[in-house]
Amino acid sequence: MRALFILVCSLASAAGSVAAPRDVTKRVGRVERTDCPPPWCEQVPTIHRLGAPDDPSVYLGDVISYEAPSDWRDFAPLRDKVSELTDGLTSDLDKVIAIADWVKHSKVSAPPAYATWPPTIIDIWGFPNGQCEEASFLLTAMLRFAAIPAMRFTTWNNDHAVVRAFVGGRWVVVDATPIAPDNSGPATVYAPDDPSLVPAFQERPVMALSDVEVPGTDARVASFTLFADEPVDATATLAEIGLQYGTVAFPVTNKFLYYDPENRVFASDGPPEQRVTIMYRIDAVDALCLNDRQSWYASPLTFIHPGLLWRTINAPDPPEVGLFYPIGYIETILPTCGTWRIVYTLSNQSLDTPSLELAYEEFRLDSSTDLAVIRPESLQPADGADMTSFRALVGLLEDLPTFEQLVGVGLQ
Repeated sequence: MRALFILVCSLASAAGSVAAPRDVTKRVGRVERTDCPPPWCEQVPTIHRLGAPDDPSVYLGDVISYEAPSDWRDFAPLRDKVSELTDGLTSDLDKVIAIADWVKHSKVSAPPAYATWPPTIIDIWGFPNGQCEEASFLLTAMLRFAAIPAMRFTTWNNDHAVVRAFVGGRWVVVDATPIAPDNSGPATVYAPDDPSLVPAFQERPVMALSDVEVPGTDARVASFTLFADEPVDATATLAEIGLQYGTVAFPVTNKFLYYDPENRVFASDGPPEQRVTIMYRIDAVDALCLNDRQSWYASPLTFIHPGLLWRTINAPDPPEVGLFYPIGYIETILPTCGTWRIVYTLSNQSLDTPSLELAYEEFRLDSSTDLAVIRPESLQPADGADMTSFRALVGLLEDLPTFEQLVGVGLQ
């Protein structure tokens, strides 16, 4: 699967975020940024709690993930096929099975070659080839057409895209991926607690804007979409393989550093081409966190990017993917196994520095009650890190309110 960790929104109501408490907001103050204006950069520190919403109706929308916009709701062949497949069926589960079986057999297992990327739902419909990515998009769209909440997600090894459908008051996992060389069997419908498939992250669109300017440039994009890259709380599935979820919260900043290549120094201001953003990822230190857990789709895990990202679709130009710049803390859940490492990196590939990795902190999550809060003062310099930029990063993060201050009014 083409691994794309797509866009995340900062909206509290849509992405599970929590606005900064009023007293903290007053103390920090709103900063009007000219180098990174809204909606690209937050102005006030916030806690982003990345978690899939409980309301199934959220997963009936027109936009599924990072596909290009289209009027697939008005596309007669798709509408008619869903109507044909579900005619006379009264059970939502029967509808899921009928649609999934058709999706699986509608494609030949082979990589497609679309004229433009990303494709639309209509493009996927019309292309004869497909793999898990295409099957998951098409199945999600057709289930939503049948008024069944559905969402795509990736498994913990990020190599497989599957669909969750809400039927009978519960989520079931459905895999309609075409198989080579023999694709004659039915699609697979997993029980909610089947340990052979472990959901990891889903991509949920929460906002779309038109005609916006890319920060730090004169370029404008026709369409800008924010997504929530949210962990799927598959508690029952993980329990079957002896795991739980613990929680980690780590600080993030959208203040930029500027690198002067002539003098090889970092400054707090500079031209756009010298701008350096702070990025982050979470590594599984042993890369085997989920191995030997009776699950084909849960090994090995190398890293995840539970961060806030944006994506633009600016036809006819290729789409762009990059950071949506939050400030405050990101809170996410991880399986309770092994040692994890939060890593901060520099974004600018042209930096004349020994390493783009800047800082890290290792932590463990052993139970569902664990909350690991990464403190700026506990960060260690990465091997080969530029110490000037390391100290600058720590200083930027130490300027933030603490995690406890942002939680102070009890907003969970």
